[in-house]
Amino acid sequence: MANNTISLRSLLEKEKLNGINFLDWFHNLRIVLKQERKEYVIEEAVPNDPGANAPSDKDKFKKHMDNMLDVGCLMLATMTPELQKQHEDMVAYEMIQNLKEIYEGQARQERYETSKALFQCKMSEGSPVRAHVIKMMGYIQTLEKLGLALNDELAIDVVLQSLPNSFSQLILNFNMNEIEKTLPQLLGMLRTGEGNCPIYLEEVKKAKAVGASVLESTWQKYQSSSIRSRTRILEPSFDELLKECGIVSQLTPPGTPQWNGVSERRNRTLLDMVRSMMSHNDLPTSFWGYALETAAFTLNRVPSKSVQKTPHEMWTGKRPNVSFMKIWGCKAYVKHQMSTTLESKSEKCTFVGYPKETKGYYFYNENKVYVARTGVFLEKEFLTNSGKGRNIELEEVQQQQVIEPEVEEISQAVGKIQLI
Repeated sequence: MANNTISLRSLLEKEKLNGINFLDWFHNLRIVLKQERKEYVIEEAVPNDPGANAPSDKDKFKKHMDNMLDVGCLMLATMTPELQKQHEDMVAYEMIQNLKEIYEGQARQERYETSKALFQCKMSEGSPVRAHVIKMMGYIQTLEKLGLALNDELAIDVVLQSLPNSFSQLILNFNMNEIEKTLPQLLGMLRTGEGNCPIYLEEVKKAKAVGASVLESTWQKYQSSSIRSRTRILEPSFDELLKECGIVSQLTPPGTPQWNGVSERRNRTLLDMVRSMMSHNDLPTSFWGYALETAAFTLNRVPSKSVQKTPHEMWTGKRPNVSFMKIWGCKAYVKHQMSTTLESKSEKCTFVGYPKETKGYYFYNENKVYVARTGVFLEKEFLTNSGKGRNIELEEVQQQQVIEPEVEEISQAVGKIQLI
């Protein structure tokens, strides 16, 4: 213990208090006193003498005075001669209070400089995220020592706001899934996605070159397997793709939809949209798939409360063009590709969606669905007759949830078996 005390006290002897270095000196002093179990001396005022009638309190008082003398001599020994003369008649607690009053302006200035450096800290594209986040964590810890502590949520928001655009997809998933992390855990998560963000951007460029999106091609690949078995979605190749796209996957056991609130709310929104779309036209209910694709297509191109940009802009980096979008289910006149002189030049169809493979529209007429480049859409007529709706019964197909017995019930059942 004596050797440890001597080695720690050398922290104060290396650089004596000269006024400019008060914060560093005070920090080192607290370290030494904490190790010697004497930190209370500079935090508590001098107690009153209990007198001879309280022997136990008398011993505590004597110990306090002895430690106060020891700490006071240590403080004076690590000051410059000018400061020693000013404080040699004070006890340890009075010295600290006086020094804080003198150098409070210094602490205020350091708080200002540290907070300014924290909020102006920005990570440049391509630089290592580990060094950047550790640097910001140092600023946050310094502010805490100076009496300006940031709560965990604000600290994480400040770190995320300092990241470059290559981390935008990871930040989007972090906020949408309401992930709770500490700063060290956030650093580990960012280091995992550090090498994947450039890969994600490269995948988007490749997808645009072939005329399809990464998400659409991946969904087509795994759609059938995910419907047949919930475990197929956990294949290593799919998990690797999620990491490449900066998506944090959070798994839930079967039969617990309430644990996946974000997806369930989105499913409910899509179902309500499909039900509304189907109720305002005379199409067969078998067209609910076209209505669902159109609803998802529309939601990807409109803003939400969660993020400022639309999902399409976050994915492609470009603002979506919505001028070509039409009212789903409205009638339209589509020109015939080939027609005779006496035949009509167009036919009346129903608009049912947007094709993924090419530009144009899906139209339905006479038990067939085909693609046409454009048409004359009767949207005003559709809005005029929108009051003539019908009731559509669409429900989600859900597996029956198995309610597991409570632990207490299981233990009681085991006890009954043993008694038998």
